[in-house]
This record gives sequence, structure tokens and C-alpha cells, in this order.
Amino acid sequence: MKQSTFSLLAAAMVVGIVISSPRSAQNSERGMGMNMPTFAGSDLDGDGAITKDEFTKARSERIA
Repeated sequence: MKQSTFSLLAAAMVVGIVISSPRSAQNSERGMGMNMPTFAGSDLDGDGAITKDEFTKARSERIA
């Protein structure tokens, strides 16, 4: 009985690892919120700071 419980638990762990692998996560990246903006993508002039105008322009470009 203990051996079959251990085998079942081990099989469940393997299935869990396979399901949560990075390869399967790549397929779920297409949903809303997964394409998060980056700092570099919002710092349009590359000066290391994001002004309100840069933020607004970058956001408008992402939405379009």
C-alpha cells in the first residue's frame, strides 16, 4: 500500500513539473497583461528618465 501511494505521489509531482515548465508558460503569454511595458520601452529619448509626455506617447503606441 505504501509503495503504490509513493508511486502515485511521484507521478503527480512529475506531471506538476511538466505542466509548470517554461515551455508551457510560453503558450499562455498571449493573454492580457502578459505584454507588460518595460522601462526602456517607455524612455523614448533614452535619457534614463520617463517624463509624463514619454509615458503618454509610449502608452498610446502600445495601445495602437
